[in-house]
Amino acid sequence: MGPVIYRITAKSLAFIIVSLCTQREGFSKFNKIYEFRCRVEGRDCDMSMTSVSGHLLGLDFEAKYKGWRTVDPVRLFELPVQKQCPEKMVPIKVSWRQQRWPKQRQT
Repeated sequence: MGPVIYRITAKSLAFIIVSLCTQREGFSKFNKIYEFRCRVEGRDCDMSMTSVSGHLLGLDFEAKYKGWRTVDPVRLFELPVQKQCPEKMVPIKVSWRQQRWPKQRQT
């Protein structure tokens, strides 16, 4: 008999996860929170899992450096970038932060 090959698509994986977990709402109506017990590195854990809808954070240059025709591209490697969360992603970011363990929670 040959080897057994398993292929799990995102949809079938989602079905398996949902059938084994409890589900609750987060701050984003599109990104549910799934919770279950598991063992990680030999220890029993409470696992929380959610999804994101695209990039949660974006990096960009200050406005004065955004013009491709006015800035030397080599200079961009030396400039600082600004990290920002797009407005439509804020509910997901809030949900994600609320799910972290209290000792890891950021203000």
